[in-house]
Amino acid sequence: MASNEWPLIFFTLLGQTAAGLIFALALLSTGGKEVLKLIYSSVNRPVTLFSMMAMACAVLFSFLHLGSPTRAVYALSNLSSSWLSREILMVMVFGAVLTARALFLQLFSNRYALQRAMLWLCVTAAAAMIYSMARLYMIEVSPSWNQASTLVLFLSGSLLLGIPLFLTLLLAGHVVYPDKHGVTGFSRLLASVVLISFLARIPFGLQTGMPAVDSGFPPTGTPVIAGLLYYILLSTGTVLLMIWAFARLNMDEKWLKLFVWASFFLLLLGEVAGKYIFYSGYYRIGV
Repeated sequence: MASNEWPLIFFTLLGQTAAGLIFALALLSTGGKEVLKLIYSSVNRPVTLFSMMAMACAVLFSFLHLGSPTRAVYALSNLSSSWLSREILMVMVFGAVLTARALFLQLFSNRYALQRAMLWLCVTAAAAMIYSMARLYMIEVSPSWNQASTLVLFLSGSLLLGIPLFLTLLLAGHVVYPDKHGVTGFSRLLASVVLISFLARIPFGLQTGMPAVDSGFPPTGTPVIAGLLYYILLSTGTVLLMIWAFARLNMDEKWLKLFVWASFFLLLLGEVAGKYIFYSGYYRIGV
């Protein structure tokens, strides 16, 4: 993989993390009155701000990849046929909607219906951005990317990164211990979504660095250990989160919190390894 692809990796991961935070917040917003009270009083602002910061960093990395910010303007000129143009547009739309939501939270703090409407607008923009990111790589000249599993990888990546970070923010805000808001059930739901996202990756060895039938993978030059490391990191991070959510071992609260923080760190490293393998797997057929 070329060294100039690293900004692209971090752009993608940061964008997925920002989207995942919003997806997690939307899941939590489906709870009862006590959970909604928690959201409006403690969770809305930090999650929205973290998502905004992640998107701001993602845009900076995208400029590093493009080489010049002016190229992004030219890329928008081909929206009718270019997924690159659509991706850039959706990044801008998602960032703008997040900014608008942050302003609404400040100016209309008691308008809960408006806040919820803005949240689901953010969810829609985030989903469109993730979709456009995945479709950008589904090109006929690269058969290893041109399949539905690419969509699964990008969507599951946003959940694998966003949900553990979201739970980390909940822990930092002292809204899980003790559970006065009915958050335990939702933390288990979110952990289960992470597990499902990880399991959804397993059938797609073709794009995760592990050999698949007649695939010619892993690609030449990509160490097999990279694929093994990918699965080890993701599986360990997922297991730690499940232990925290369901086992609640007889441990001190601060040690249980480490399970969530370690889970996010391991899943992040796993996603970096996965994206490295993904971009290393690029090859063309034809001219």
